[in-house]
Formats: sequence, structure tokens, C-alpha cells
Amino acid sequence: MKIRALAALVALTAAGTTFAADQVVVTDQGVGTFSFFKPASVRAEVTTLGYGAALAYSLNPTTEMSIGYTGGSVIDDLFGDIKVDGIKYTSDSDISNVHLLGLWRPMGGWFHTSFGAIYQDNTINLKAMPDVAQGKTATFTVNDRVYDVTNASAMVTGKLKWNSDIAPYLGVGFSPSITSRIGLFGEVGAAYMGSPQVEQLSYRGTAAVSCTIKNTSQSCGAGELTPAAINQQLAIAANKLEDLNKYKFVPVAKLGVTLRF
Repeated sequence: MKIRALAALVALTAAGTTFAADQVVVTDQGVGTFSFFKPASVRAEVTTLGYGAALAYSLNPTTEMSIGYTGGSVIDDLFGDIKVDGIKYTSDSDISNVHLLGLWRPMGGWFHTSFGAIYQDNTINLKAMPDVAQGKTATFTVNDRVYDVTNASAMVTGKLKWNSDIAPYLGVGFSPSITSRIGLFGEVGAAYMGSPQVEQLSYRGTAAVSCTIKNTSQSCGAGELTPAAINQQLAIAANKLEDLNKYKFVPVAKLGVTLRF
């Protein structure tokens, strides 16, 4: 009986290291097992792509499928300052993502790899304030035209969006179990969203008091001081987003709590 009990204890210890192992018990009839593997789960998470939740189902101890949603804005400056035609814009995000992912645990343990696709509808809102010079004069440059305005509260706004709706995703992480039902979830990865475009650049303010061509003393053409004329130049500048490549890959980090049932 002691040998059987010792064997059961060793087997139980080994089984405890595996995510979906069977639990070993000793009965009057001998050593038996029963499964505590719970294939379905729900997860609440905070990510760099917003707050969200996911539903998941484990096909086996090493493979899991999940569908979820993240949205809102957790890190407003995720993309930092963005430059368009020499103008530096501050950014805040308007995030909406639906993901369909597969999760693979090579050893059936805590560590995993995630892969799949994200359906994204993400917008980055841009805002730039002119540089305040002497007195009440503010200066900003659009399409190689340097404008001076007396309205220090003038601004240029716009939006940055990605052309592709579907973004491939790859990540690695850990998902340790605290109990047979409750666990933690952490992951880092990247989504390939392709090249973005700048849209709806618009000047808000009074007419400029002067305009010169950048790096020259030449004045702009007649009629280029009005807000409408400035917006025409902004439409041209929208095609001059600098460093497109660094916005193709969007970093993703996740931290959450999982409930299995």
C-alpha cells in the first residue's frame, strides 16, 4: 500500500507541471485518475490596443483558439510624435480591434506562441500647434511655405489610418494557472498593418499675416494667406508622411486574467 501511495505521489507531482494533465488519486481499488482540464475560458485584459475581453476554447492541452475585442485608448502616445512635411503632430488613438488567434503551448505548460489575424479599425488623431515666436506671432510650415499667424491658438489637425483592414499578428507569452479555474495571461507581439495614410489635414485659425517660401526670402503667391489656401497646401502635404516604415508594425502588449470553465 505504501508503494502504491508513493507511486501516486510521484505521479501527482509530475502531472502538476502540465497544463492539462489528469489528477491522480488513491482509492480502495487502487490508483485512479480524473481530469481537471477545462477547455473553455473567458479573459479580461488590458493591452496597448485598448481594454478588451476574449473567449477561448482549448482543442487539446497544447492548442487553443480565441476570439476577442479590444478598444478605446490605453496609451495615447503609443505612436509618439508624428511628422508630416516637417510639422510635428502629437497623437492620441481611437482604437477598435477584433482578433481571431490560435495559441500553441509547445510543452503543454505556461509558455505559448500566438498567431492569427486582427481586424482593425484604428485611427490616430493628429494635432499640431504653431511654434510661438516673438509677441503673438506664431509660425508653422506647410508644403515648404512658412506662415506667420497672429492667432497663437491656431492649429492643424488630421487623422492617420491604415489601408488594410486585416493585420497578421504574432506574439509570445505566458499563461500560468493559479488554480484549476483561474490563471494569468501575459503576451508581447506585433501586428503588421501596412503603410498608413494621413487624412483630413485641416487648418483652424485666422488668415496668415505673411507667407514665404522655405529657406528663401521669396513671398508666397497672391491669395495664399487665407485658411482655404492653407488647407489646399495641407492636402498636398498629406502625401508626405515621413518614415512610413516605422508605422507598418504596431507593437502589442497584453496583461489579463483568465477564468476557465
